[in-house]
Amino acid sequence: MTIWTTLKRFLGRKVSTPPIDDATGPFASAFEGGELKVPGYLTLLHADGSDCQVVIRRVQTALKAPQASEVIPQLLSDRNWRPHLVAAVAILLADDSARFAHVLWSAVDAGSWVAPQLVVTLRFTDPDFVEGAKSRIEQRCPIFNPVGEQEIERNSAAEPDASPYRSAKNLAALIQVLRDFEGTRAWVQQQIEDPEVKRLLEADVDQAGLIASRWADALRHQFTGLGVEFPRRTA
Repeated sequence: MTIWTTLKRFLGRKVSTPPIDDATGPFASAFEGGELKVPGYLTLLHADGSDCQVVIRRVQTALKAPQASEVIPQLLSDRNWRPHLVAAVAILLADDSARFAHVLWSAVDAGSWVAPQLVVTLRFTDPDFVEGAKSRIEQRCPIFNPVGEQEIERNSAAEPDASPYRSAKNLAALIQVLRDFEGTRAWVQQQIEDPEVKRLLEADVDQAGLIASRWADALRHQFTGLGVEFPRRTA
């Protein structure tokens, strides 16, 4: 029985195979299983367990490649959420992390299934995070689909979620992370009291705010265990 067969049975649904090396470039090893129990990217989903540190090291090594900074935007432009996780960790490790803010926000705005993890990444790497988060919350986090992309294509790659559900997920994650900033707490509370925001937050069945908080704490723990500074930069 292959690792993919086992993983499919464990999750109870179809699991996509890792992106091909041509698309992942120097980060290909972060998608592979090898000595791990699951594909590398999957250890980054919750960022728990010792295997996660193995994959973080793989990403560190990949960042030394000359083309690494060119591949990261490609990973985030993929409609599949799996490359997004690898890209997020790569950005947190990168020396020039702020340069990727635009493509990170684009993936969030397109409804990435791992938007909470991307929001956390933005919180620590985008100097303009607060402004970007407030703007999206005020607009109630609309989802912008890539030009020309059909509904069936979007759902097969990013999981079958309706746009209102994804808006709710983004909103919950952004509100939770904004609470980290003392200067925004009163503003956040005011937004939460808005009836429309309340309705959207009730639609967040994944508890995206909790996902964001736990992922930030778990990844910080993993970085610390490796002797890597986290966060590298705060907004």
